[in-house]
Amino acid sequence: MMENQSQNSPQLESNDAEDIKKLLIKYLRYWPAFILSAVIFVSGAFIYLRYTPNVYQTSAKIKVLKDQGGIDMSGFQGSSPLIDLSKVNLDNEAEILKSRRLAENVIQNLGLQTQFYSQGTIKTFLLWGNEIPFQVAWNLDQKRSTPQFELTLINQNEFKLFETESEFKGTFQFGDLIEFEDYSFSILTKGEASLTENLDENKVYKFSHAGLDNAVTRLTSKVNVENVGDRSEILRVSMNGENKVQNEAIINNLIYQFNKDGVDDNKKIAEQTEKFASERLEFLFEELDTVETDLVDFKKESSLVTVESTVTELFSKNAT
Repeated sequence: MMENQSQNSPQLESNDAEDIKKLLIKYLRYWPAFILSAVIFVSGAFIYLRYTPNVYQTSAKIKVLKDQGGIDMSGFQGSSPLIDLSKVNLDNEAEILKSRRLAENVIQNLGLQTQFYSQGTIKTFLLWGNEIPFQVAWNLDQKRSTPQFELTLINQNEFKLFETESEFKGTFQFGDLIEFEDYSFSILTKGEASLTENLDENKVYKFSHAGLDNAVTRLTSKVNVENVGDRSEILRVSMNGENKVQNEAIINNLIYQFNKDGVDDNKKIAEQTEKFASERLEFLFEELDTVETDLVDFKKESSLVTVESTVTELFSKNAT
């Protein structure tokens, strides 16, 4: 029995080897397709990573403070505060942070309606702050959007301007009034030092102006607000963008606008409460004065005397 097994073992191994050989021969005929597919996939990944702009995520955390106690108006409303601000609804605060009203304030404060890009050899880079070598003075309605313009520097005073859709092009000087269709604007430098340092000759810069509604929609779609934990009083604000310095500026200004909005709301509440209290006190003083006057008139008409006056009269008599 053992002898038969030892004789069959080499035969099984030989059959397995033949099967593997046939399988390899079967699929090796398709090796050009395999190599071509691998080249296509690797090239596609390389091109995607090469030409896709970098995206940075920036985040910050906000602790929503509770205002303990509120405004005590127990003289008018019982023993409890009239306005109780001790309970904070983080969902409401998150919605305020993502509101279009705050986003509009951020956009107007930072000038985000105009976007500037630098065209590199491979990628286009979003510029921000000191990276922007010139500024655009638009003479148009805030709600309007413009096509994208391309600017190429000729020298320190002149530049070429091109608009791809209409093929509008021309040579202008910094400060000239440029009129294109029903758009009107001027391009200004930020000073000789900035121009020499940042604005390279023959380099292509791109810029466009977004209408206010479009800019607000674009910003609110990028901002994300979420609670940090179920019982936490902290909100996490984050956004993705192509320029991390711009991301930081947007989040910082959004938090500033959020705090300012809270201060303004508390100020309005205080003003309304003070107005209510003043009106209520004035009404009560008038009521008390009326009651006191009516009481005096009633005593006179009824010839009533007070206990204090009777005691005084008795002491006077005893003294004589």
